[in-house]
Amino acid sequence: MEFVGKAYQRILDTQTGDPADGAGPRRIATNLQRRDGVEAILLAGTDFALMFDETAAGFPAIDVARLHIDTLVDRLCS
Repeated sequence: MEFVGKAYQRILDTQTGDPADGAGPRRIATNLQRRDGVEAILLAGTDFALMFDETAAGFPAIDVARLHIDTLVDRLCS
């Protein structure tokens, strides 16, 4: 949790995703899949979209920010 918190803060501070910061969550996700049978990781921090999306995360992921954005756009356009 400490690593993810620090990586997220760096994203907030720099508005970019550092490849080293992406490696940690990928390692954590791989361990959770292997050890606990996790089927998906929820990317709930909107700024994680700078590093990950559902197709390039390197693990099964659900981009919650994208779901929220799509819903907001749909409602605004209807």
